[in-house]
Amino acid sequence: MQIAEGYQKVLTDKGLSAEYISLQIKSLQNAWAFWFDTYNEEFETVYKTGEQKFFDLFEKFRQQMFARLEDSQDMLVIEPGELMRLAKHHMQAKNYKDAIRCYEKVIERNADFSGFAYYYLAQAIINTGSNPESKQRARMLLKKSIPLLKLRYLVSLLLIK
Repeated sequence: MQIAEGYQKVLTDKGLSAEYISLQIKSLQNAWAFWFDTYNEEFETVYKTGEQKFFDLFEKFRQQMFARLEDSQDMLVIEPGELMRLAKHHMQAKNYKDAIRCYEKVIERNADFSGFAYYYLAQAIINTGSNPESKQRARMLLKKSIPLLKLRYLVSLLLIK
């Protein structure tokens, strides 16, 4: 069984939605591409070093991917764009706490996406309840998003001139 098929089976057995599984499989494919690129030189010289070293490296990668099924709520989704898609999935499913966690990770890891993440994080917080603290935090996040989104807008304008 291929690693993606095994991963998909585990996720399906957990009762996760097809969209969520698709996001995870795409992240697995990205992780595989990065892994393969990292060990490309070893792969190209496998005729010198022997197959076993490469198989050992692959087995370590496979074990790490399956360990993420147990260790992380987001499993393989770590890139900002993927986290934004996962957060959108959580928002559509009304899993606002999971969406909040994803948006917070985007803000923490990548400033390029933070304008959008601040905006959508505010939306997720608004959907969790209407207590005064939530409203105040949402307002603050929306205010943070404005200059970041304006900056992205201005940069885009410069690029098309």
